[in-house]
Amino acid sequence: MKVNDELRGKGTVTRKFLDKNTGEIINEIMEPNLIVKIGRIELIKLLGGLSAQKVSKMGVGSGGADVNGAPFVPIPPQNGNTGLASVKKIQDIQTTTTDFTKTNPKITFVTTFDCDQVNSYVNELGLFFTDDTTIFSRYTFKTVPLFIRDNIMMETSWQIKKKKIN
Repeated sequence: MKVNDELRGKGTVTRKFLDKNTGEIINEIMEPNLIVKIGRIELIKLLGGLSAQKVSKMGVGSGGADVNGAPFVPIPPQNGNTGLASVKKIQDIQTTTTDFTKTNPKITFVTTFDCDQVNSYVNELGLFFTDDTTIFSRYTFKTVPLFIRDNIMMETSWQIKKKKIN
């Protein structure tokens, strides 16, 4: 009998763009992300009692696409990424929910990036551990404006779940 028990997970990022005045959803996009090697290593350290860190921060940046050359062509995240390419804002996660069902365990992190705080073009997101520097997961996307003049917020919901439980 062959046993294959890997620690594998996958993530999905949902971005909702909201009008700051009305709360109306302007656009909503859901896509997969990459759990990077350094994030998986930190997770193993946590399981072994060698780390007290937890995922508690989310960051937004502008290094996920060439803003001047090809702003609508995301540069795919790489397994070896150790952070965001160009950080604009890292902040505490506002809400964390967990579901420990046997068939579909998952955790969801939610935070909102306000144009007043970011005031930039953005095209990358990252989930970070408590130290603000160790990245768990990275996601890149087509460049979008998150400037004060646009009066919008980007609510980001990041779900990590076990790929499949038998």
